Amino acid sequence: MWEGLGKMRANVISYTLCQCQVPANTAGLQTLHVQLTLNNQNVSEGAVFTYYNPPVIVDAGPLRGPVRGGTEVHVYGPNYDKGRNVICIFGSIKTPAQVVTKSHIKCTSPPFPTARDVSLLVQYENDRFKSSQLTFTYYDQARIDRIGPSCGPVHGYTQIEVKGSSFVENNGFGKAKCLFNHTYYTNATVRDSSTMYCDSPPLDLGDSDSGDYFYNLSVSADGEAFSNATATFTYYDQPTIESVTPALGPVDASTTVTIKG
Repeated sequence: MWEGLGKMRANVISYTLCQCQVPANTAGLQTLHVQLTLNNQNVSEGAVFTYYNPPVIVDAGPLRGPVRGGTEVHVYGPNYDKGRNVICIFGSIKTPAQVVTKSHIKCTSPPFPTARDVSLLVQYENDRFKSSQLTFTYYDQARIDRIGPSCGPVHGYTQIEVKGSSFVENNGFGKAKCLFNHTYYTNATVRDSSTMYCDSPPLDLGDSDSGDYFYNLSVSADGEAFSNATATFTYYDQPTIESVTPALGPVDASTTVTIKG
């Protein structure tokens, strides 16, 4: 018997154990007393049963991150219980969540062995009820194979084509970055999974005393997980021309000229 919600048929399993289905909480009760009768007349003493709302995901983001983990994911839904341990589950990997408000929790994506889509859901720890699921996409860290051009003037703003792999498209406005000399960030445009573009920054002449000016270049699709700095971009002073000798010649392209500058 469920106080306030009527009677439910019980299934006797053994001398010390029986089971019954919990009725729907149509009365909006938070707790109620459970009693047992074997003859529909004599009733046992009651025990307390507590209702709660299982966790629900309405929205979450970002829903992608590198396989190294570390992406802070914000999850939104109704009535998260701050008094219970909430966890996020990425695929089959559980990670603790922090309750920010009753409708907002956050958790950090764990490392994952391969780049793939996995389910994302939330659950109260040690509870069998889970939320509906969203999809979280793990991607590999970006890698540079080559760049072109590999040099440009010291005033910067040379557009560089970067060829490589695992450049994630549609990762959000302003996320993709190029990083020069582990110091200078410029925005990048991802054309496809193997091509992105960015501009070189102006050279800081205080970065080198040798006269050989170059910056190591690394890239990121999300502005956080950067590739190894395996590419080198070299700077040069913009050339100037003082004279061309001779300054004229026939149209058959047979003239060799000397350029002084």
